[in-house]
Amino acid sequence: MNVSEQDEYEPHWYDDRRKVRDPNGTEYKVGRSGDYIKDSSGNWIKVYRADNGDPYIEKDSEKIWLQ
Repeated sequence: MNVSEQDEYEPHWYDDRRKVRDPNGTEYKVGRSGDYIKDSSGNWIKVYRADNGDPYIEKDSEKIWLQ
């Protein structure tokens, strides 16, 4: 069986609890699809990807990178 480079495992950008943080230490829960995160108020926020695949959200027209 041949496995192409595109089929290789891509590590998740969130931890094993499906949590991610911004640079200020604010923690978010990652939705099942990985396309949205939920803040502490229960609001879902769209996750965008940079050209290199790094995830970020936008607040007040500012990119906030997720770790």
